[in-house]
Amino acid sequence: MTEHRLIGTVAAGGLLFECESCGRRLGIERGSGELVILDHGDRAAQHRGSIGDVELTATVVQP
Repeated sequence: MTEHRLIGTVAAGGLLFECESCGRRLGIERGSGELVILDHGDRAAQHRGSIGDVELTATVVQP
């Protein structure tokens, strides 16, 4: 499986993570902490990234 790197930045509404390879964009809302996928990018790739104390790592879900 391919691993992609997410670059984190602070945005007005929270945190924004963008993949430098496929364009995946994830947002974490400041008030609720909710994770929102803005653009899916490569759905098969594992994405990892961090900013400050927030770290996003790949998760494997098994049935």
